[in-house]
Amino acid sequence: MTRARRTFSTEFKSQMVQPLHVLVSDLTYVRVAEKWNYICLFVDLFNREMMGYSAGANKDHQLVMRALASFQQTCKKSLFFTQIVAKRIR
Repeated sequence: MTRARRTFSTEFKSQMVQPLHVLVSDLTYVRVAEKWNYICLFVDLFNREMMGYSAGANKDHQLVMRALASFQQTCKKSLFFTQIVAKRIR
């Protein structure tokens, strides 16, 4: 493991010691009835709890906004990490 990776790993793990501090998202697709549908979800790394999600036929910013709106708890002080590449979302 490189020094940079060790440093990042240590700092990142120290952020995960409390709930709702580090949230990650994923945007993926599934085939349903011969059509592609997309799923966006957010997970709390502290306890691996799914915080919010949405599904739909379009991979757009509204899919992400619906997932954020589905949160049952306030996450104003959370850090968000995403695998979504901004230029891929309309």
